[in-house]
Amino acid sequence: MNKKILSLLTAFVIIVLPLFSVSAEAIKPAIKLSCSVDGSTPSDKKFEITVKKYAIDEADDDAEPVSTDKLTIDTASAADKEYAFAAGDIGLYKFDFYISGCSDSSIASDGSVVTVYPGQDEIRVSYPDREETFDLANMKDPPLVTVKGTKAQQVKIELADNKTVSKVYDGKTSVSIPADCYKLIGVVSGDDVKLAYKSAVFNSPDVKSAKRVKVTGLSLTGNDAAKYKLATESFEITGKITARPITVTANDIVITEGANEPELTYTLSEQLIEGNSAVGTLARTAGGEAGSYIITRGTLTFGDNYEVTFVEGHLTVSSYTLVEVIDQVLGIKISGYIDKSSSVSAVKLAQSDGSYKALADAAGSVGHVIAAYNIMLDTPKHDGDLTVTFPVDAKYEGKQIYIYQLMSSGAVSSYKTAAVDGTVSLKTSECTQFAIVAEGQVEEKPMPKTSVGKTILKVILILLAVVLGLALLIALFFFGMVFFNKTDELKRIIKKFRRLFKKNKR
Repeated sequence: MNKKILSLLTAFVIIVLPLFSVSAEAIKPAIKLSCSVDGSTPSDKKFEITVKKYAIDEADDDAEPVSTDKLTIDTASAADKEYAFAAGDIGLYKFDFYISGCSDSSIASDGSVVTVYPGQDEIRVSYPDREETFDLANMKDPPLVTVKGTKAQQVKIELADNKTVSKVYDGKTSVSIPADCYKLIGVVSGDDVKLAYKSAVFNSPDVKSAKRVKVTGLSLTGNDAAKYKLATESFEITGKITARPITVTANDIVITEGANEPELTYTLSEQLIEGNSAVGTLARTAGGEAGSYIITRGTLTFGDNYEVTFVEGHLTVSSYTLVEVIDQVLGIKISGYIDKSSSVSAVKLAQSDGSYKALADAAGSVGHVIAAYNIMLDTPKHDGDLTVTFPVDAKYEGKQIYIYQLMSSGAVSSYKTAAVDGTVSLKTSECTQFAIVAEGQVEEKPMPKTSVGKTILKVILILLAVVLGLALLIALFFFGMVFFNKTDELKRIIKKFRRLFKKNKR
């Protein structure tokens, strides 16, 4: 019995204990990374490996990575590098490994991706051309996973003959480089490779000094860009900046002869670039008498960065001056530009005047005359139409207002305005008689009625005020007599009043 037990114990030790020993020494889920280039392993390169972690979801192949790491393998000091998976990664995530860069610019990723699926007991590795499964329980070291690169194809940039980069002046040095300014040499036909850049700047922002453009921050983009390396990090190309077109329009000015001349001004078609300003002033042809004078560009300039189109203006010196005549009662204003040697006046027409009657008869079918005037100029010269501005009180609210004008021929013309409180021009170049006419007939508002009680109360208050006033005067009289020691005289006056009172009583 003892021999059998001993044999069983021996078998247990020989068979079972080694299993425990292997299990205890079983590695954690991890891999060793190695880099090779076209099947060889360089000994003096630094490879950068991009690791992207994805949640396993077969239904979504375009899912974004959960995280991205960068690993560096220095083949001069270590041919491989261990990458361990966290416990939470097991069976839930997959990892993509690929070469994204190398210290040697002649080495690039070949575009292939090694995908690793870490499990509890095994790790499955999918290469572009095969798949391997590693049993972790029976391995002492993590499985070696090789990420391959390829010898990069050198790409040169060839500039187009006689191609110049150009832009209109904007105060900045930055510029866009058209694709037809260059071409890539060394790209295999059919491969999707394009050139990108971070900046392209002129050597100067000014028209005169801008001669060349430097393009920096070059890189390759496209589906096949990883197979290629640029032979240069920057290049220069001929460039020029053209003057910015701008239109300068001189503003027209009208002044009265003999008046102070204002500053000549202009309008720009667009604002100047920040930091720029004009130098100089406009000018005009000489002369001060009544007439029209051309406003020229004078010494006005905006510098070499602008191409100026100048539009002349006119300074008009007029012999006319603004005159206003105001009816202070009705608030009606008559104004216009008349010859500076002339004067203007306006006389209100009486209803008995023949001109008033002619205007009233003409307006009778429309409404009634508010007021009528005769405008008189000592010379019949004025510039343009005379203007009538008239306020209209509340009783004309909502009614159409008309201007009826008696022409020199005797005919009556009417001009309608929609404004109740508005302005109308008198269409004449001569002195004129006109009437302001309100549409329809206006009912005069009756005087408000006053109650009898209020009237009696007002009379009583007035009488009371009179009595109090008389009493105050008498009191002041007696006080004055006493104050000035006229007591005896005051007694005599009182006696006289008593005698008179007795006589009247009899």
